[in-house]
Amino acid sequence: MRLRNAVVAGFVCCSLLFAGITYKKWLRKSHYRNMFVGHHAKNSFNKGQCTWYAFDRAKQSGWRLRFDQSYGRNAKDRPLRVVNASLVASPAPGEIMVVDAWPGNPYGHVAYVEEVIDSDHWTVSHANMSVGDAFGVLDGFTIRTASVTRSGSSISFENKGYSLKISGFLSRSSN
Repeated sequence: MRLRNAVVAGFVCCSLLFAGITYKKWLRKSHYRNMFVGHHAKNSFNKGQCTWYAFDRAKQSGWRLRFDQSYGRNAKDRPLRVVNASLVASPAPGEIMVVDAWPGNPYGHVAYVEEVIDSDHWTVSHANMSVGDAFGVLDGFTIRTASVTRSGSSISFENKGYSLKISGFLSRSSN
């Protein structure tokens, strides 16, 4: 992978010099910039997806998620694929909430737990689900915060009339 990126970067640099464009100028405007620089460089999830944001947010907090394979990492499958986490029942700040699939979304959803009020109420930040308040923009995608309430094995987001089945929370482990 590194060799391929180096070859691509070398080709791009040579092509740009021939065209009279500096590499730095091209990099600023290029949608390929995250292949070479930035804190998203190792994030192989599709930009804007909930998994992409959760991976990046965990990394910001010092938790480098590791997977047993590079495919089949949909949100609902995360507990099966992350090798340095365990699935727990109660939320804690810094964990990743895993929501099971539901009709219309066979992939499920993940969100980063920012704050815990009690075992049935917490706040998450997440991407790719229009629930909660816009918190900011990351690489052109809206990041939201949302209040979550648990009732049994289901959760609901504030101001939404439906509930979703929660799988649990991914918690750091030393694996």
